[in-house]
Order: sequence, then structure tokens, then C-alpha cells
Amino acid sequence: MRNTIILILFSTFVFSCSPYKKVTLKTETFMSIGKVQKFEMNIPKGYRTSDSDLSQYLLKMFVYPDSAVLYISLDIHYQHSLNKENWIKCSDALSGTKCEEGLQDNDKYWKEVMSKNLVVGYYNVSKTQKEEFDKALNSIRLITE
Repeated sequence: MRNTIILILFSTFVFSCSPYKKVTLKTETFMSIGKVQKFEMNIPKGYRTSDSDLSQYLLKMFVYPDSAVLYISLDIHYQHSLNKENWIKCSDALSGTKCEEGLQDNDKYWKEVMSKNLVVGYYNVSKTQKEEFDKALNSIRLITE
């Protein structure tokens, strides 16, 4: 019994100290054909959320005090991508290749990938934050109900 209590207290402490917060989003994606899908993603703490009217496809932005932004979009065709200028600079239209990550002019990192019928990405991310933001992008998963 004592070991169980210690395990519960330790687990509570470890999870409350995590640098990530689990975010759940429900949406009807282009590929879901009228069905609502639920996604879960672990993102770095310390953000404020922002919805954007830049595009009807943008679902959610997570803005950090240092100007780093993580976002989730429904725009699987990348027409209104927040990183469009970044990937246009490093892609080659003649060969048909589109880069998905790189270094911005301000020496901050950007990345954008399609995952589970969503586009997830970030920009203005410092070198010290890059690994943390990459883990966040890789954590997205579809929850079956």
C-alpha cells in the first residue's frame, strides 16, 4: 500500500513538472468526409492561443513570448501556409521538390509537415527550442472515439 501511494505521488509530481501540455482539438478535416475527428498533441508550455482570420483553414496558433509560433492548420494544399515564404525560398519548382524545414533570415528555425490530415508547423523557433518543438510536431495523434 505504501509503495502504491509513493508511486502515485511520484507520478503526479513528474507529470505536473512536464514542459509539455496536452492539447485536444476536434475538427472536421478535408479528408474526414464530414466526420468530426479528434486530435491530441503535446506542445511546449508557456503559450497563449490565437485563432487567425488569415485563412479559413487555420485552426489554432500557439504564440510564445519570444515570438515563436506553433500552429495547426487544415490547409493540406498549403495555399495559406504561415511558412509559405520560407518554403518557397528553399524549394525547387522545376524539380517539384518542396522543402519542409529550414533556417529563416533571422537565424530562427521553421518547419511544416502534413500529419494525419492536418498541417502542423512552427516558425521563429530558436536553436535551443528546436528539439522541443520537433517533439511537439511528432506527438500529434488521431484519437478514435
